[in-house]
Amino acid sequence: MLASTYKILIEQTADGQSSATVLELPDCKVVAITPEEAMNQVQVRLTERLATAQIVSIEIPAPQSQNPWIEFAGIFKDDPDFAEIAQAIREERLSTEDEISS
Repeated sequence: MLASTYKILIEQTADGQSSATVLELPDCKVVAITPEEAMNQVQVRLTERLATAQIVSIEIPAPQSQNPWIEFAGIFKDDPDFAEIAQAIREERLSTEDEISS
C-alpha cells in the first residue's frame, strides 16, 4: 500500500487543550492535552478510518457556459487587420474622452 500525506491543523482550544484536524477530512478531528498527543490520536483515527474506506477519483465535465459570446472569445487574436481596427477604436475613444473632459 502506498503512503499518503495529509495536512493536519493543530490549534489550541479555549480551555488550553490542543485540537488536531485532518484538513482533507474536516470531520476527522481530535482534542487532547498536548499537540503531540493530538497528533498521535488523529493519526490513529485517520488510519482506522482509511482501513475501511476507499479513495476514488471521478471526473466531472465542466458545465456549459451560459454566456453565448464565450465561443467567440479570442477568434481575432492573431488577425493583423483586427489589431489595426482595435487600435483605431482605442484612439477614437481616447480623443473623445479628451474632448469631453476639456
